[in-house]
Amino acid sequence: MYHPDLVDRLIVCNAPHPHLFERKLNDNPWQQHSSNYMLLINGYAHADEQTYPDTLSREVAVRQFEAGWVADQVRLGRYSEADRQRWIDAASTPGAFGASTDDYRADDLNPPCNDTHPRSDVARSFSAAAVTEGAASIVATMPTLIVWGINDHARRRAT
Repeated sequence: MYHPDLVDRLIVCNAPHPHLFERKLNDNPWQQHSSNYMLLINGYAHADEQTYPDTLSREVAVRQFEAGWVADQVRLGRYSEADRQRWIDAASTPGAFGASTDDYRADDLNPPCNDTHPRSDVARSFSAAAVTEGAASIVATMPTLIVWGINDHARRRAT
């Protein structure tokens, strides 16, 4: 958006256009609920909610990668046990987990509000206008490929 003259072709992976994302955050209860993790990353956790640390202990990383999606993928043969061990090693490296969430903190990427985090609790929300301020254009005119994981737990396919 800022330097379209430097881009001949664009590939976007699981990243909605800022204006579409803002509309979904404002109007779609499913997206608001699915975006709660962003509020937790940015320090809006309630006492009963898990917060996001900068570093995962090895024990927590092992628990995270022994269940859910990762376990399913290893069981299905899409990833190996060696892959899972590399993920555990990477996730438990000091500072690694925080680095994976720093973009949310830098962008103040928060849903505006929902039933568990009312507007009065959230100081700043995601703003497409702020993200695109100064952009040469908000329309991508170059050939664009959008790759979307249909099983993304936080963002559904745009319809």
